[in-house]
Amino acid sequence: MHTTRTAVHQRTSIALALLLLLPACTNVVRAASERETALVTIAEANAQSLIESGTMPAEKARSLVSGFLDAARVSAKQRKAVRNGLGFSALMESYINDQGGCKSLLRKLK
Repeated sequence: MHTTRTAVHQRTSIALALLLLLPACTNVVRAASERETALVTIAEANAQSLIESGTMPAEKARSLVSGFLDAARVSAKQRKAVRNGLGFSALMESYINDQGGCKSLLRKLK
């Protein structure tokens, strides 16, 4: 009986410790997610502006995005998750608008 109580007490202690650590882990995941979202959004917005303005063919613009995100260590899986996320198109458009539109954004890139 004593060993059963000890085992239950240990499991309860472990469960409580995990519950206390969970918010800290969530913040780390959220921070990484915010970083990836920002990088993918900015890269895609730049590519869209290059394509829409006729400055660069789509294939080359997409290649630049891939190279940039590779260098930033954003995996293909992370990129897809951001691009498929709810509201991504609106977020990207909002970023372009905040930069003053495609032409203004491109001037800032130079």
